[in-house]
Amino acid sequence: MQKEQKTNKNSKKIRLTKIYTIFVVFLISNLIKTFAYPDFKPININATKNRPNILQASTNEVNNLNSYKIAQRTMLQGGVEHSETLEPIPNNLKSGANFNFNNLPPANTNLIWYQIPNWLGGEWQRKYVTIIDSTQPKVDPPGRKYAKQKNRYGAQVDNNGDIWDCICLPRYRTINDENQLANIQTYATKVIESNNEHVIKTAKAYEVYYDSYSNQIVKSLQYESITTITKINPKKIKINSSTKFYTDNGQPYAEDTRVSTYDKIDSYKPQNIGPNGINLRSDFQAFLNKNNLLDLIPQSQ
Repeated sequence: MQKEQKTNKNSKKIRLTKIYTIFVVFLISNLIKTFAYPDFKPININATKNRPNILQASTNEVNNLNSYKIAQRTMLQGGVEHSETLEPIPNNLKSGANFNFNNLPPANTNLIWYQIPNWLGGEWQRKYVTIIDSTQPKVDPPGRKYAKQKNRYGAQVDNNGDIWDCICLPRYRTINDENQLANIQTYATKVIESNNEHVIKTAKAYEVYYDSYSNQIVKSLQYESITTITKINPKKIKINSSTKFYTDNGQPYAEDTRVSTYDKIDSYKPQNIGPNGINLRSDFQAFLNKNNLLDLIPQSQ
């Protein structure tokens, strides 16, 4: 009997020793964390009840990121911003009206001359375009796609040997879209900056879709583009563009950003005759004379 009581006392002593050891280890561990990691705080189990929802926090971060992206889309190099709204499309180009070429303003009646860096003069070609970001991913999903296109820059050279380009407005082009035709009318453009580093331009256009049989307009929209052209090397350029889309009443509804690289396929050659037989040489000289740039008028004919 005495032997059994002694055994129980020893067992109880061992359990107390284990509990004491565990407590000491826990205390020492927290002391180490407190001194080694001043920001460490023991977990308060009750505090977890008021802990913010992790999923909600992540959603808010995504929303903030999207808001940041949308804000970034409205601005390109040079501090150029898209218009918040545009003027409504003319009524004769809105849905329900009949499309008639005779109702459009005469093409190429407004000539805009601007100097370009000499490295840009010539003809350039791209094969692909990369959509970096789009608010219409189902229509224009981000990624690289085949989109062959040629651009020519430079029409005349001034007396200093500098190249000038000419934009003729309004400019029209027609594209096929299944059973519909789309008439794209570029009606305004502005050169924001043109120097040896880059060229920045904006343009506004109407896009009118009409039935190829009845000519009835089924959809109209408009867009504003901001384009930046930079030199990669003497034979390659990069074109960044941001395009904002608006309804026929001028309210914004979508936006995308794209980038393309163009290879030079032909050197600069003067363009003396423009669209509709316009005499670009004489118009360029008239432009220089009108703006009192007499020393830039080419002497040789």
